[in-house]
Amino acid sequence: EMCIRDRYQRRVRARIIIENNTAIGVCFKTAPSHPETQVFCNKEIILSSGTIGSPQILMLSGVGPKSELESLGINVVLDSPGVGRNLQDHIMAPYVAECLKRKTFDAVIIKNYKTLLKYLLFKTGPLGSQGLPAVAFLKTKPELELPDLQFHYVASSAVSQLGSKFFNYSKPFRDVDFPAVSVFSTLLHPKSFGYVTLKSSDPFEPPKIFPNYLSDPEDLSTIVEGLKLIHKIFQSESLKGLYGKVTLPEGDDVEITEGYWERYVRKYARTLYHPTGTCKMGPDSDLLSVVTPELKVRGLRGLRVADASIFPEVPSGNTNAPTIMVGEKTADMIKKEYNLCLLYTSSPRDR
Repeated sequence: EMCIRDRYQRRVRARIIIENNTAIGVCFKTAPSHPETQVFCNKEIILSSGTIGSPQILMLSGVGPKSELESLGINVVLDSPGVGRNLQDHIMAPYVAECLKRKTFDAVIIKNYKTLLKYLLFKTGPLGSQGLPAVAFLKTKPELELPDLQFHYVASSAVSQLGSKFFNYSKPFRDVDFPAVSVFSTLLHPKSFGYVTLKSSDPFEPPKIFPNYLSDPEDLSTIVEGLKLIHKIFQSESLKGLYGKVTLPEGDDVEITEGYWERYVRKYARTLYHPTGTCKMGPDSDLLSVVTPELKVRGLRGLRVADASIFPEVPSGNTNAPTIMVGEKTADMIKKEYNLCLLYTSSPRDR
């Protein structure tokens, strides 16, 4: 906790200067003991601090749920009840199976320094890959319009020495000393919603995050269905001889039932780090929407939000590319609004 707090406090903390319902500048500090610096804009401010940071900065600036801001002694500039709400994320649960025929990343990375040297010198070898050789999108019910699960196949164990550090597993599984692969059952369309709020009016104090994972029972059952399907695949005749024992926290003799998988998911599910939605875009009729379709903060002038927080719903897959497109679309809207010409294009002939 102290490590996280120290890292957080070393970040630049900011609030937006708002006068007469217009964002005119930014006030920021690089450390609690440092003096404040103010910068002002000619046209508008673009807030891109992410799904956690953007609502925090808005609330510190007096834009957010009125009762929450008043309780912390923050002057309310705009009562916007949707700021910090609608938090959605992809969560996943791992299925780990012994790999009999080939070496996995665990063996290659941890026990073979030649591989590391090969990558550092030549950028080749196993470490030159992105580590996620396959994904799959599927429906747990045929009547669904869109896939509700994504499988991530990883050529390493989620509970190995390396994997446990990444996924924050503190010996929940029995020790794994054999090459293994992992397939994650990842929920694409959660029905559980969380929220982000302020802990205090101190910008160097981390916000409070309540993801509320699995608060809707349908989310739990969807992930369980994915794990059951993965288990069925690994036990199939086609994969015999390729994969061996399954790594289960309660030992090899545990009876794998519906109840077992539910307990398993509740204990070992982890975030995929895809939080979205806390400054969601929407029409005027949506009282919880924070920004307009042009990503302008509703009720203010001169302020846009452009990051993953504006998604009304978490995308059906990884969030990196959609978030990049938010930036691209924002740039196009700004150029159009202010009649800015494009200085460079992708084609030298068009420059």
